[in-house]
Amino acid sequence: MLWLTLALGAINAALEWGYLTSTTSVGLVFATQVVTFGILAWLTIKITRGRNWARITYLVLLLAGLPVAFLQFPTIFSRSIVAGAISVMQVVLQVASLYLVFSDPGRRWFRRAK
Repeated sequence: MLWLTLALGAINAALEWGYLTSTTSVGLVFATQVVTFGILAWLTIKITRGRNWARITYLVLLLAGLPVAFLQFPTIFSRSIVAGAISVMQVVLQVASLYLVFSDPGRRWFRRAK
């Protein structure tokens, strides 16, 4: 599910590209998108490999970003219903994914003998 959120993020970035580049430089938008994708992909890989710190880091980043996401939803929906729906799906998938890795049986997998 976390990989799906990254794919949806790439789609949403393409849909919102015109708006994003109208408010700031193309280079900054591109760099921000690449760095964000890279960090989230790296954390997803580490979560997949059973690294407990990675799931905690992802949780902290998600919790820090939720208020911003909820504040942005009305604006995103006003520009594009599709982009808004994708943004909501991303948040739902991220929350569901983290629920699964922090609840049983996912939680037990992170406690396995290394």
